Amino acid sequence: MTVSVEVLLNILIYYLMLRLRAAKFVHFFDHKLIKFNKLVARLVIMPSVIKVYFRDMAISSKRGHGRFSTTLLENNIISAKLIGSFNERGCFNYTESVKHIVNALNGEPFAMLIDDLELEGGTPEAYQTLQAYNVWLNTQPIIAKAFIVNDRMTKHIILQRSPALLEQKIAFFETHEEAESWLSLQLYQKCS
Repeated sequence: MTVSVEVLLNILIYYLMLRLRAAKFVHFFDHKLIKFNKLVARLVIMPSVIKVYFRDMAISSKRGHGRFSTTLLENNIISAKLIGSFNERGCFNYTESVKHIVNALNGEPFAMLIDDLELEGGTPEAYQTLQAYNVWLNTQPIIAKAFIVNDRMTKHIILQRSPALLEQKIAFFETHEEAESWLSLQLYQKCS
């Protein structure tokens, strides 16, 4: 009897999640720290790359300049927190983590909540990467994007350096509560 790699990995993941009481399961993958909460994984095997997706998924970068975390929340809201100053590699890592989540949604509409309260900025190359990412994002079923910022300068720089954002339904807020309320309203109006 032969057992496929996919079956063995599913058994290993399930065992580890049970062993850790399904509270937090941490797995290192492709230079990212992926934290899994609660639910059983859907394992997708691609050529020479194994990707594990959860509905509650968080990816954090440890490479490049700038730190981030991305999480898929309920109602298909992708939550991101950006910390520090980003270089091109750090920005690329961030955009790739969002792309993985968007691709895992298989064409379902989604919204984004971006916490830029601790963002310090980025290099010109980082903003070029961000612009290319937003051009790509404009081809996806994004409903709305809410930014949380604490000053007008951050808002100005984001809009100036990534004009592709202007094609998205975006808004800027000072608190998580305001941003989440606005996103909930946008999702309700679009999906009802």
